Amino acid sequence: NTMKGDFALSQELLQDINRMYRTEVMDAETVSRWNLVFIINQFMLKQYDGLREILFDSVTFANNIGDNFTKNILKALLGKILKDNKQAKRAVEIYNEQVTYFANEKMALGALLSWYLIADATLITENPKNSIEIASQALEIAQNPRINNYFFIVMLKIHLAKAYMELSDFESAKMNLESAMSMAKKYSLDDLLSKIYFVFAKYNQEL
Repeated sequence: NTMKGDFALSQELLQDINRMYRTEVMDAETVSRWNLVFIINQFMLKQYDGLREILFDSVTFANNIGDNFTKNILKALLGKILKDNKQAKRAVEIYNEQVTYFANEKMALGALLSWYLIADATLITENPKNSIEIASQALEIAQNPRINNYFFIVMLKIHLAKAYMELSDFESAKMNLESAMSMAKKYSLDDLLSKIYFVFAKYNQEL
């Protein structure tokens, strides 16, 4: 539900699970994954109030129980908070640390998240061409038949469209938007689909 963009239902399910199972049934790793989904929802909804403190607590909890996957995903998301608070260079340092970790551990999901965040920050810290290069390399990984992560394929295509518009390459921007829209519709990624419509509107405005 989070990936589809139904954050209200995702949060409702989390609260139901928390109420019914946390005290007596949920083990530490499940609690850590609950924290992860809850925090991702907050990011997608851009509800940042108090999120940094929740992130730090959740990272500490994941570290204490040896849940390295959740710990490092959350550390990457901490970088996103820094980037959104105009500390993009510091954010890129954190992202690079996480890419190294996920690559060594062969965790494609974490690596894709980190590469996407690096491409996003590079659009600010460097230039659109460098951002496009990073996003294109990440897209190749996401489209690998062994991975085929359609969520990040769509995210990266949206980012590429934005970067190409920065270069006034409207043909490449349109190609990425149309491809992203087709996939978002196919997999019912409604939140991403709404983002695509907004970028398409900007595309038409700039034309």
